Amino acid sequence: MVCWAGHVGAAQILVPADYSTIQAAIDAAADGDVIIVSPGRYIENINFLGKGITLQSTNPEDKGIVAATIIDGNQAGSCVTIANARECALLGLTLTNGSTDDYGGGVCCYGTPARIANNLITGNSARIGGGGLAALWRGEVLVQGNTISGNSCTLGCGGGIYLHDLEHAHVRTNTITANTSYLGAGIYAYAQAQIIGNLIADNTGIDLGPGSPSMGAGIFDDAVVEVVAGNLLLGNSSPVGGGFCAIFALNLTMVDNLISGTAGIPSAPCTYAHDAEQVVVAGNSIIDNDAAGVWIEEGYPAALVNNTIAGNGGTAVLAGPSTAVIGNTVAYNRGGVRLRHGNLLANDLIVGNSTENDGAAVLLDQGSPFSQFRGLLAGRHEGADGGGEPR
Repeated sequence: MVCWAGHVGAAQILVPADYSTIQAAIDAAADGDVIIVSPGRYIENINFLGKGITLQSTNPEDKGIVAATIIDGNQAGSCVTIANARECALLGLTLTNGSTDDYGGGVCCYGTPARIANNLITGNSARIGGGGLAALWRGEVLVQGNTISGNSCTLGCGGGIYLHDLEHAHVRTNTITANTSYLGAGIYAYAQAQIIGNLIADNTGIDLGPGSPSMGAGIFDDAVVEVVAGNLLLGNSSPVGGGFCAIFALNLTMVDNLISGTAGIPSAPCTYAHDAEQVVVAGNSIIDNDAAGVWIEEGYPAALVNNTIAGNGGTAVLAGPSTAVIGNTVAYNRGGVRLRHGNLLANDLIVGNSTENDGAAVLLDQGSPFSQFRGLLAGRHEGADGGGEPR
Protein backbone atom coordinates (compact mmCIF):
# COMPACT_ATOMS: atom_id res chain seq x y z
CA MET A 1 0.00 0.00 0.00
CA VAL A 2 1.10 3.52 -0.72
CA CYS A 3 1.65 5.93 2.18
CA TRP A 4 0.93 9.47 1.10
CA ALA A 5 2.78 12.68 1.84
CA GLY A 6 1.64 15.06 4.54
CA HIS A 7 3.28 13.77 7.73
CA VAL A 8 2.57 14.78 11.31
CA GLY A 9 4.46 17.98 12.05
CA ALA A 10 4.81 18.91 8.39
CA ALA A 11 4.95 22.58 7.49
CA GLN A 12 2.29 24.30 5.43
CA ILE A 13 3.57 26.66 2.75
CA LEU A 14 1.12 29.07 1.15
CA VAL A 15 1.23 30.37 -2.42
CA PRO A 16 1.27 33.30 -3.03
CA ALA A 17 1.23 34.42 0.64
CA ASP A 18 4.61 32.87 1.49
CA TYR A 19 6.09 32.53 -2.01
CA SER A 20 4.88 34.18 -5.18
CA THR A 21 5.41 31.10 -7.36
CA ILE A 22 4.72 27.43 -6.83
CA GLN A 23 8.25 26.45 -7.82
CA ALA A 24 9.74 28.82 -5.25
CA ALA A 25 7.60 27.14 -2.60
CA ILE A 26 8.82 23.71 -3.72
CA ASP A 27 12.42 24.91 -3.66
CA ALA A 28 11.96 25.88 0.00
CA ALA A 29 10.00 22.78 1.02
CA ALA A 30 11.22 19.68 2.85
CA ASP A 31 9.92 16.12 2.74
CA GLY A 32 6.46 15.92 4.24
CA ASP A 33 5.54 19.57 3.70
CA VAL A 34 2.19 20.61 2.23
CA ILE A 35 2.07 23.42 -0.32
CA ILE A 36 -1.36 25.06 -0.57
CA VAL A 37 -2.04 27.15 -3.67
CA SER A 38 -4.69 29.88 -3.74
CA PRO A 39 -6.86 30.37 -6.84
CA GLY A 40 -5.11 32.04 -9.76
CA ARG A 41 -3.26 31.22 -12.98
CA TYR A 42 0.36 30.20 -12.45
CA ILE A 43 2.34 30.05 -15.69
CA GLU A 44 4.96 27.55 -14.60
CA ASN A 45 6.43 24.14 -15.30
CA ILE A 46 6.60 22.58 -11.83
CA ASN A 47 9.22 20.05 -10.68
CA PHE A 48 8.96 18.34 -7.28
CA LEU A 49 12.78 18.03 -7.23
CA GLY A 50 12.63 14.55 -5.71
CA LYS A 51 10.85 15.79 -2.58
CA GLY A 52 8.08 13.86 -0.86
CA ILE A 53 5.54 16.67 -0.64
CA THR A 54 1.87 17.41 -1.21
CA LEU A 55 0.86 20.09 -3.70
CA GLN A 56 -2.80 21.08 -3.57
CA SER A 57 -5.42 23.78 -3.97
CA THR A 58 -7.12 25.34 -0.97
CA ASN A 59 -9.97 22.81 -1.25
CA PRO A 60 -9.38 19.82 -3.56
CA GLU A 61 -12.98 18.66 -3.06
CA ASP A 62 -14.49 21.91 -4.42
CA LYS A 63 -14.74 21.80 -8.22
CA GLY A 64 -15.03 25.58 -8.44
CA ILE A 65 -11.75 26.05 -6.57
CA VAL A 66 -10.08 23.32 -8.63
CA ALA A 67 -11.15 25.04 -11.87
CA ALA A 68 -9.85 28.39 -10.58
CA THR A 69 -6.43 27.12 -9.43
CA ILE A 70 -4.52 26.69 -12.66
CA ILE A 71 -1.01 25.59 -13.54
CA ASP A 72 -0.49 26.69 -17.14
CA GLY A 73 2.45 24.92 -18.79
CA ASN A 74 2.67 27.53 -21.54
CA GLN A 75 3.57 24.82 -24.10
CA ALA A 76 7.04 24.75 -22.50
CA GLY A 77 7.05 21.22 -21.02
CA SER A 78 4.99 19.15 -18.61
CA CYS A 79 2.85 21.17 -16.22
CA VAL A 80 4.07 19.02 -13.30
CA THR A 81 7.03 16.64 -13.07
CA ILE A 82 7.32 14.25 -10.11
CA ALA A 83 10.48 12.16 -10.26
CA ASN A 84 12.34 9.74 -7.98
CA ALA A 85 10.74 11.06 -4.81
CA ARG A 86 9.28 9.66 -1.65
CA GLU A 87 5.48 9.53 -1.33
CA CYS A 88 3.89 12.50 -3.10
CA ALA A 89 0.41 13.87 -3.65
CA LEU A 90 -1.05 16.19 -6.29
CA LEU A 91 -4.55 17.27 -5.33
CA GLY A 92 -7.27 19.49 -6.70
CA LEU A 93 -5.52 21.58 -9.36
CA THR A 94 -6.19 22.42 -13.00
CA LEU A 95 -3.28 21.44 -15.25
CA THR A 96 -3.43 22.78 -18.78
CA ASN A 97 -1.40 23.84 -21.80
CA GLY A 98 1.46 21.46 -21.04
CA SER A 99 3.38 20.05 -24.00
CA THR A 100 6.32 17.67 -24.19
CA ASP A 101 8.17 15.61 -26.77
CA ASP A 102 8.16 12.58 -24.50
CA TYR A 103 5.88 11.67 -21.56
CA GLY A 104 3.13 13.39 -19.63
CA GLY A 105 1.98 16.74 -20.97
CA GLY A 106 -0.10 17.45 -17.88
CA VAL A 107 1.67 15.28 -15.30
CA CYS A 108 4.82 13.21 -15.70
CA CYS A 109 5.35 10.97 -12.66
CA TYR A 110 8.15 8.42 -12.61
CA GLY A 111 9.92 6.33 -10.00
CA THR A 112 7.61 7.68 -7.27
CA PRO A 113 4.69 6.39 -5.17
CA ALA A 114 2.07 9.05 -5.77
CA ARG A 115 -1.55 9.98 -5.24
CA ILE A 116 -2.99 12.08 -8.07
CA ALA A 117 -6.56 12.98 -7.19
CA ASN A 118 -9.38 15.42 -7.90
CA ASN A 119 -7.49 17.34 -10.58
CA LEU A 120 -8.73 18.75 -13.87
CA ILE A 121 -6.19 17.75 -16.53
CA THR A 122 -7.13 19.24 -19.88
CA GLY A 123 -5.65 20.62 -23.08
CA ASN A 124 -2.22 19.01 -22.77
CA SER A 125 -0.14 17.02 -25.26
CA ALA A 126 2.77 14.59 -25.38
CA ARG A 127 4.53 13.02 -28.31
CA ILE A 128 5.32 9.52 -26.94
CA GLY A 129 2.98 8.74 -24.05
CA GLY A 130 0.40 10.30 -21.78
CA GLY A 131 -1.03 13.48 -23.21
CA GLY A 132 -2.79 14.11 -19.92
CA LEU A 133 -0.87 11.98 -17.42
CA ALA A 134 2.03 9.54 -17.57
CA ALA A 135 3.05 7.34 -14.63
CA LEU A 136 5.97 5.04 -15.22
CA TRP A 137 9.10 3.27 -14.00
CA ARG A 138 8.43 1.78 -10.59
CA GLY A 139 6.29 3.10 -7.79
CA GLU A 140 2.67 2.52 -6.83
CA VAL A 141 0.27 5.13 -8.15
CA LEU A 142 -3.32 6.02 -7.29
CA VAL A 143 -5.16 8.06 -9.94
CA GLN A 144 -8.57 8.87 -8.50
CA GLY A 145 -11.43 11.29 -9.05
CA ASN A 146 -9.74 13.31 -11.78
CA THR A 147 -11.29 14.77 -14.90
CA ILE A 148 -8.90 14.06 -17.78
CA SER A 149 -10.30 15.56 -20.95
CA GLY A 150 -9.21 16.95 -24.29
CA ASN A 151 -5.58 15.77 -24.18
CA SER A 152 -3.60 14.23 -27.02
CA CYS A 153 -0.64 11.99 -27.71
CA THR A 154 0.46 12.72 -31.22
CA LEU A 155 2.49 9.61 -32.14
CA GLY A 156 2.21 7.15 -29.27
CA CYS A 157 -0.04 5.82 -26.55
CA GLY A 158 -2.38 7.07 -23.89
CA GLY A 159 -4.08 10.29 -24.88
CA GLY A 160 -5.58 10.57 -21.41
CA ILE A 161 -3.51 8.24 -19.17
CA TYR A 162 -0.30 6.30 -19.87
CA LEU A 163 0.85 3.64 -17.37
CA HIS A 164 4.12 1.80 -17.85
CA ASP A 165 6.29 -0.54 -15.78
CA LEU A 166 4.80 0.32 -12.38
CA GLU A 167 4.72 -1.79 -9.24
CA HIS A 168 0.97 -1.20 -9.23
CA ALA A 169 -1.56 1.31 -10.50
CA HIS A 170 -5.06 2.00 -9.24
CA VAL A 171 -7.23 4.03 -11.64
CA ARG A 172 -10.56 4.72 -9.97
CA THR A 173 -13.63 6.93 -10.45
CA ASN A 174 -12.06 9.25 -13.02
CA THR A 175 -13.83 10.95 -15.92
CA ILE A 176 -11.70 10.38 -19.02
CA THR A 177 -13.19 11.96 -22.14
CA ALA A 178 -12.38 13.35 -25.59
CA ASN A 179 -8.70 12.37 -25.61
CA THR A 180 -6.83 11.17 -28.70
CA SER A 181 -3.87 8.89 -29.48
CA TYR A 182 -2.83 5.89 -31.56
CA LEU A 183 -3.21 3.21 -28.84
CA GLY A 184 -5.39 3.70 -25.77
CA ALA A 185 -6.80 7.14 -26.42
CA GLY A 186 -8.46 7.00 -23.01
CA ILE A 187 -6.06 4.73 -21.09
CA TYR A 188 -2.96 2.85 -22.21
CA ALA A 189 -1.61 0.39 -19.63
CA TYR A 190 1.53 -1.70 -19.62
CA ALA A 191 1.48 -2.13 -15.87
CA GLN A 192 -0.14 -4.21 -13.18
CA ALA A 193 -3.29 -2.15 -12.85
CA GLN A 194 -6.82 -2.12 -11.56
CA ILE A 195 -9.11 0.11 -13.62
CA ILE A 196 -12.35 0.46 -11.69
CA GLY A 197 -15.44 2.65 -11.79
CA ASN A 198 -14.36 5.19 -14.40
CA LEU A 199 -16.35 7.02 -17.06
CA ILE A 200 -14.33 6.61 -20.27
CA ALA A 201 -16.17 8.26 -23.12
CA ASP A 202 -15.79 9.85 -26.55
CA ASN A 203 -12.08 9.12 -26.87
CA THR A 204 -10.80 8.74 -30.43
CA GLY A 205 -8.02 6.60 -31.85
CA ILE A 206 -5.81 8.19 -34.49
CA ASP A 207 -4.48 5.88 -37.22
CA LEU A 208 -0.76 6.22 -37.91
CA GLY A 209 -1.27 5.49 -41.59
CA PRO A 210 -2.20 2.66 -43.98
CA GLY A 211 -1.77 -0.67 -42.22
CA SER A 212 -1.50 0.92 -38.77
CA PRO A 213 -5.05 1.30 -37.47
CA SER A 214 -5.61 2.65 -34.00
CA MET A 215 -6.73 0.26 -31.26
CA GLY A 216 -8.37 0.39 -27.87
CA ALA A 217 -9.74 3.92 -27.90
CA GLY A 218 -11.32 3.36 -24.50
CA ILE A 219 -8.70 1.14 -22.83
CA PHE A 220 -5.66 -0.57 -24.36
CA ASP A 221 -4.22 -3.32 -22.14
CA ASP A 222 -0.70 -4.16 -23.27
CA ALA A 223 -0.31 -7.44 -21.37
CA VAL A 224 -0.54 -7.01 -17.59
CA VAL A 225 -3.72 -5.23 -16.47
CA GLU A 226 -5.34 -7.31 -13.71
CA VAL A 227 -8.90 -5.97 -13.31
CA VAL A 228 -11.20 -3.83 -15.47
CA ALA A 229 -14.45 -3.49 -13.54
CA GLY A 230 -17.51 -1.29 -13.28
CA ASN A 231 -16.46 1.16 -15.97
CA LEU A 232 -18.69 2.99 -18.42
CA LEU A 233 -17.02 2.82 -21.85
CA LEU A 234 -19.25 4.95 -24.05
CA GLY A 235 -18.88 6.38 -27.54
CA ASN A 236 -15.19 5.62 -28.01
CA SER A 237 -13.89 5.21 -31.54
CA SER A 238 -11.15 3.17 -33.21
CA PRO A 239 -11.18 0.46 -35.90
CA VAL A 240 -10.12 -2.39 -33.56
CA GLY A 241 -11.25 -2.83 -29.96
CA GLY A 242 -12.76 0.64 -29.82
CA GLY A 243 -14.12 0.03 -26.33
CA PHE A 244 -11.45 -2.29 -24.94
CA CYS A 245 -8.44 -4.00 -26.48
CA ALA A 246 -6.01 -6.42 -24.80
CA ILE A 247 -2.92 -7.83 -26.49
CA PHE A 248 -0.90 -10.61 -24.77
CA ALA A 249 -3.08 -10.17 -21.69
CA LEU A 250 -2.35 -12.46 -18.73
CA ASN A 251 -4.76 -13.14 -15.85
CA LEU A 252 -7.21 -10.41 -16.87
CA THR A 253 -10.62 -10.15 -15.22
CA MET A 254 -13.10 -7.89 -17.00
CA VAL A 255 -16.41 -7.63 -15.11
CA ASP A 256 -19.53 -5.48 -14.83
CA ASN A 257 -18.58 -2.93 -17.48
CA LEU A 258 -20.94 -1.20 -19.91
CA ILE A 259 -19.53 -0.87 -23.42
CA SER A 260 -21.86 0.99 -25.75
CA GLY A 261 -21.93 3.43 -28.64
CA THR A 262 -18.50 2.40 -29.91
CA ALA A 263 -17.79 3.67 -33.39
CA GLY A 264 -15.98 1.16 -35.55
CA ILE A 265 -16.50 -1.29 -38.38
CA PRO A 266 -18.68 -4.46 -38.36
CA SER A 267 -15.71 -6.63 -39.38
CA ALA A 268 -13.80 -5.79 -36.17
CA PRO A 269 -14.88 -5.99 -32.51
CA CYS A 270 -15.48 -3.30 -29.94
CA THR A 271 -14.08 -5.64 -27.26
CA TYR A 272 -10.99 -7.59 -28.29
CA ALA A 273 -8.45 -9.88 -26.66
CA HIS A 274 -5.63 -11.47 -28.64
CA ASP A 275 -2.97 -13.94 -27.46
CA ALA A 276 -4.53 -13.69 -24.02
CA GLU A 277 -4.10 -16.22 -21.20
CA GLN A 278 -6.48 -16.82 -18.31
CA VAL A 279 -8.99 -14.16 -19.36
CA VAL A 280 -12.43 -13.88 -17.73
CA VAL A 281 -15.08 -11.63 -19.30
CA ALA A 282 -18.14 -11.76 -17.04
CA GLY A 283 -21.28 -9.78 -16.32
CA ASN A 284 -20.64 -7.07 -18.89
CA SER A 285 -23.20 -5.32 -21.07
CA ILE A 286 -21.82 -4.91 -24.59
CA ILE A 287 -24.66 -3.29 -26.45
CA ASP A 288 -25.53 -1.05 -29.38
CA ASN A 289 -22.05 -0.67 -30.83
CA ASP A 290 -21.39 0.01 -34.52
CA ALA A 291 -18.59 -2.53 -34.32
CA ALA A 292 -18.87 -6.26 -33.63
CA GLY A 293 -19.15 -7.62 -30.08
CA VAL A 294 -16.55 -9.67 -28.15
CA TRP A 295 -13.72 -11.47 -29.89
CA ILE A 296 -11.28 -13.58 -27.89
CA GLU A 297 -8.66 -14.96 -30.20
CA GLU A 298 -5.84 -17.32 -29.30
CA GLY A 299 -6.77 -17.41 -25.61
CA TYR A 300 -5.41 -20.25 -23.42
CA PRO A 301 -7.98 -20.59 -21.83
CA ALA A 302 -10.69 -17.93 -21.56
CA ALA A 303 -14.22 -17.64 -20.18
CA LEU A 304 -17.11 -15.55 -21.47
CA VAL A 305 -19.79 -15.77 -18.79
CA ASN A 306 -23.14 -14.10 -18.08
CA ASN A 307 -22.69 -11.17 -20.45
CA THR A 308 -25.35 -9.36 -22.44
CA ILE A 309 -24.14 -8.89 -26.01
CA ALA A 310 -26.87 -7.23 -28.02
CA GLY A 311 -27.56 -4.86 -30.90
CA ASN A 312 -23.99 -4.81 -32.21
CA GLY A 313 -23.01 -4.23 -35.83
CA GLY A 314 -21.08 -7.45 -36.47
CA THR A 315 -20.42 -10.95 -35.11
CA ALA A 316 -21.48 -10.97 -31.48
CA VAL A 317 -18.96 -13.53 -30.20
CA LEU A 318 -15.83 -14.97 -31.77
CA ALA A 319 -14.27 -17.51 -29.44
CA GLY A 320 -10.75 -18.82 -29.79
CA PRO A 321 -9.35 -22.10 -28.44
CA SER A 322 -10.48 -23.45 -25.07
CA THR A 323 -13.00 -20.65 -24.51
CA ALA A 324 -16.04 -21.39 -22.36
CA VAL A 325 -19.11 -19.41 -23.51
CA ILE A 326 -21.62 -19.84 -20.70
CA GLY A 327 -24.84 -18.17 -19.67
CA ASN A 328 -24.68 -15.24 -22.07
CA THR A 329 -27.52 -13.45 -23.80
CA VAL A 330 -26.59 -12.93 -27.46
CA ALA A 331 -29.39 -11.04 -29.12
CA TYR A 332 -30.18 -8.97 -32.21
CA ASN A 333 -26.62 -8.61 -33.45
CA ARG A 334 -25.58 -8.65 -37.09
CA GLY A 335 -24.01 -12.04 -36.57
CA GLY A 336 -24.16 -14.67 -33.86
CA VAL A 337 -21.51 -16.89 -32.24
CA ARG A 338 -18.49 -18.18 -34.12
CA LEU A 339 -16.35 -20.93 -32.59
CA ARG A 340 -12.88 -21.56 -33.91
CA HIS A 341 -11.52 -24.44 -31.81
CA GLY A 342 -12.57 -26.67 -28.91
CA ASN A 343 -15.15 -24.74 -26.91
CA LEU A 344 -17.87 -25.19 -24.36
CA LEU A 345 -21.11 -23.43 -25.25
CA ALA A 346 -23.66 -23.81 -22.45
CA ASN A 347 -26.84 -22.19 -21.16
CA ASP A 348 -26.66 -19.27 -23.58
CA LEU A 349 -29.67 -17.49 -25.06
CA ILE A 350 -28.91 -16.81 -28.72
CA VAL A 351 -31.83 -15.01 -30.29
CA GLY A 352 -32.77 -12.66 -33.14
CA ASN A 353 -29.35 -12.30 -34.74
CA SER A 354 -29.02 -11.81 -38.49
CA THR A 355 -26.77 -13.66 -40.92
CA GLU A 356 -24.83 -10.68 -42.21
CA ASN A 357 -21.62 -11.75 -40.44
CA ASP A 358 -20.68 -15.35 -39.57
CA GLY A 359 -24.22 -16.70 -39.24
CA ALA A 360 -27.10 -15.86 -36.98
CA ALA A 361 -26.80 -18.55 -34.32
CA VAL A 362 -23.65 -20.68 -34.03
CA LEU A 363 -21.02 -21.12 -36.74
CA LEU A 364 -18.29 -23.69 -36.20
CA ASP A 365 -15.16 -23.26 -38.28
CA GLN A 366 -14.38 -26.28 -40.44
CA GLY A 367 -12.20 -28.82 -38.69
CA SER A 368 -12.64 -27.35 -35.24
CA PRO A 369 -13.58 -29.81 -32.50
CA PHE A 370 -16.75 -28.77 -30.64
CA SER A 371 -17.09 -29.93 -27.08
CA GLN A 372 -20.63 -29.29 -25.85
CA PHE A 373 -23.74 -27.28 -26.60
CA ARG A 374 -26.61 -26.70 -24.19
CA GLY A 375 -28.84 -23.67 -24.59
CA LEU A 376 -31.62 -21.98 -26.51
CA LEU A 377 -31.45 -20.83 -30.11
CA ALA A 378 -34.48 -18.79 -31.10
CA GLY A 379 -35.73 -16.29 -33.64
CA ARG A 380 -32.69 -16.57 -35.86
CA HIS A 381 -32.81 -15.68 -39.56
CA GLU A 382 -32.07 -18.61 -41.84
CA GLY A 383 -30.28 -18.58 -45.16
CA ALA A 384 -26.56 -18.45 -44.43
CA ASP A 385 -23.93 -20.53 -42.70
CA GLY A 386 -24.60 -20.71 -39.00
CA GLY A 387 -28.29 -19.96 -39.38
CA GLY A 388 -29.35 -23.01 -37.41
CA GLU A 389 -27.97 -25.49 -34.90
CA PRO A 390 -24.21 -25.90 -34.35
CA ARG A 391 -22.59 -27.73 -37.19
